[in-house]
Amino acid sequence: MGMLMKEDDSYIPGLLEMMNLYFGTYPDVLDGQGETHPLTPAETNMRLGVNGIREIQAIQTEFELFKAGRPLVQSLRALGVGGVWNHPMKKKWYKLLARLDDYPSNVVGLTGGVAIVAALISHLDTAKTLDPDPVYFKAHDSSTQDGGARVLIHPSQRPVYYIRRDFLVISLPMKARI
Repeated sequence: MGMLMKEDDSYIPGLLEMMNLYFGTYPDVLDGQGETHPLTPAETNMRLGVNGIREIQAIQTEFELFKAGRPLVQSLRALGVGGVWNHPMKKKWYKLLARLDDYPSNVVGLTGGVAIVAALISHLDTAKTLDPDPVYFKAHDSSTQDGGARVLIHPSQRPVYYIRRDFLVISLPMKARI
């Protein structure tokens, strides 16, 4: 998968990091006196007091961004997780994300992109929780036995040792450019 990016493969870590920031978790923003900024009722209704994963959850609740039958790449394009300045690189990134639909996953019966969409729909369901774990996107070497050429989804894992919190971890198969 990384081979699709060719000379732009150095952007992959930054693109994954952008997704991790969108789907991350952050403390409430405080003003200089240690108080959270009060929101107007309209701002509260728009869920402007949230960020990261809770903002994504609010967007999912209101707009059904991730939907069965809708390709993963379309939902991620709507979020703008392809960068902003390098259009040729963005096209390669979206092509890479679209190809996840052709890869198997560790979820029985679902291909990679479909499995990611299903995991995100379930994870962001407000009937289950109003404070979902953050989502961590990473890549793994598709040429090794550990994971191989399939999308890996782990509902409760700690991928970052210095953050003592569980994440929904989604690992994309990538192959080194030769």
